[in-house]
Amino acid sequence: MNWNLVVKIGFGLVIIAAVLLYRLKTYRLKELKKEIKDKGGELTEEFCEKMERNSAQEFKYYMILFIITAILFILYHFTIPE
Repeated sequence: MNWNLVVKIGFGLVIIAAVLLYRLKTYRLKELKKEIKDKGGELTEEFCEKMERNSAQEFKYYMILFIITAILFILYHFTIPE
């Protein structure tokens, strides 16, 4: 098995996932801005809770990406003979 190819594909997938998460975040922000305008521009307690949940969920996704990247880094540097 060609480990260099596996690692390159893995890093590529992590980069693609990060870009998709960024697009998801910008889409969510657009939705939240529309919601603020619909409610007259005031921040309600429900809205603040929704923002906290979204932030926690995004943090979870970024941590998963970090763990995947760390595993791939370890595989690349310690399993491939030079």
